[in-house]
Amino acid sequence: MSMYGVYGKNGGGIYTDWCLVLQSKKYIKGFKGKKFKNVNEAASFVISGLEEDYGVVSVGEVPLSSFKKYNWFYRLEELRFGEEVS
Repeated sequence: MSMYGVYGKNGGGIYTDWCLVLQSKKYIKGFKGKKFKNVNEAASFVISGLEEDYGVVSVGEVPLSSFKKYNWFYRLEELRFGEEVS
């Protein structure tokens, strides 16, 4: 299944449906998105993009559980950056 990592100035998410990405695009400031083969690659794209492009700093590894559901855009406050991985 294809996965789509998307992020912008106001957050990020992982999608499985390109049509939903296009519908969400208008709400994502500075939209960037890319297709991937698996969720790990998509999550890495979102996390590194937020860090490099917008200065969002994660402490240690950001767990995949930060993205509790797919086809949903998370505001920065909703992503669990900086929490320890158990």
